[in-house]
Amino acid sequence: MEIHGTDAVFHPLDKDKAKNGKQFRWLLLLRAHKAFASAACFGNTLSSLLHSLRKRLLHRSMDKSSKGRILFRVILTFLLMALAFLSFEFPAHFKGWRYFQGHIPRTSEIKGFFHNAYVSWLEFRAGYIAPPIQSLSTLYVALFLVQSLDRMLLCLGCFWIKLKKIRPNIQGDLDFELEGSNSEYPMVLVQIPMCNEREVYEQSISVVCELDWPKDRLLIQVLDDSDDEGLQWLIKGEVSKWSHRGVNIIYRHRLFRTGYKAGNLKSAMKDTMSAL
Repeated sequence: MEIHGTDAVFHPLDKDKAKNGKQFRWLLLLRAHKAFASAACFGNTLSSLLHSLRKRLLHRSMDKSSKGRILFRVILTFLLMALAFLSFEFPAHFKGWRYFQGHIPRTSEIKGFFHNAYVSWLEFRAGYIAPPIQSLSTLYVALFLVQSLDRMLLCLGCFWIKLKKIRPNIQGDLDFELEGSNSEYPMVLVQIPMCNEREVYEQSISVVCELDWPKDRLLIQVLDDSDDEGLQWLIKGEVSKWSHRGVNIIYRHRLFRTGYKAGNLKSAMKDTMSAL
């Protein structure tokens, strides 16, 4: 069958005709929902801010410290004054209000008490307040530069130590016994419970044996519940190695694992207290 000409079915659909009233209603509803969500978020934020402010004011009012209340009122007064002055200076700046046009008038040119007081304040501020503030600003800038230089040097030093892999070199053998009697140090008991922990037993024992504490004031108990006889001999060998180095360490093995590790600790503590 041969088709001569085009049919309406093969025409591309017009986008404007494809849109119907239902789509427009959904679009308007989505935009309205977004607007209401924004308004609700703003309202919640404002409400939480007012609640926090009210709570803070109530907390300050319940404070019994008179000095704290006076200081808070002084700070609040200065803050309100600064906000009032700022609210006046903004429109004055944008509207071009200028009290002095090119020169500061003399006292004889001014009429009125408030004008005279204002000019006197300007002269006092320019002569006595501005110089110390400028000096303090210069000092703060210098301190900032010194602090920045110090931080830069510290960073360079850390980078140099990291690059050269510098490690601290301790001269001599540090020992607590060189400082005198160790009676002021309390006796410390360290218990290491383990059970068939072949991968970590050596590391656990070595870390505890290297504690920075007087050797005669430290007792280490290796509480082994392993059922592997070969692992037991390995742990005994590690304990014997540190014992020959002067560490007060003992090996303890029990046949019945009552209470697991907690029971192991409790049983060893009973034996220790009875021995003491």
